Amino acid sequence: MAYSKLLTTLLFSLVSVNTLADGFTCRSISGTIQPLVLDGNCIILQSQTNHFPDLTFLASLGIANSCFTAQLQGTWGPLAFSGTAFSGLTANSVGQLTAASRIQTNIGGSLYTTDVVFNSQDPTQTNELLSFVSGSRLFKGSHGNMTITGNALVMATTFSGTLCSEN
Repeated sequence: MAYSKLLTTLLFSLVSVNTLADGFTCRSISGTIQPLVLDGNCIILQSQTNHFPDLTFLASLGIANSCFTAQLQGTWGPLAFSGTAFSGLTANSVGQLTAASRIQTNIGGSLYTTDVVFNSQDPTQTNELLSFVSGSRLFKGSHGNMTITGNALVMATTFSGTLCSEN
């Protein structure tokens, strides 16, 4: 648990340094995600070449039930949005559960994240740290991160963080 707090603090510090760069506007992002549903088509694999070339998805290794989709809604600064998240577990962890996600929004673009899941003893208190690694259209050049609190496999969860986009 102390390790996850240290990692979260470090990553938020790095994002804070990036927000000082000219040409970016940073806004808070928050909302809710409905429970994950298995994605038999593993739609996230369509994003691998352009957004996750260094990741190996478990689905590409033939491991079933390792891709998910979920509906979400939230706010990014003053903008309300809804969308769909497409996620897949990856084999790139070193003793840690990792994934990557594409969040397709209704406000003009998609966000791409790499994800690290921190499990606790209580399965309803899982924390997931998502780092924004890429974006399209409105989110082109975006960076930042957000935390998902709760286990999205069994319940609706909340997310919050900071997302910076080019001006």
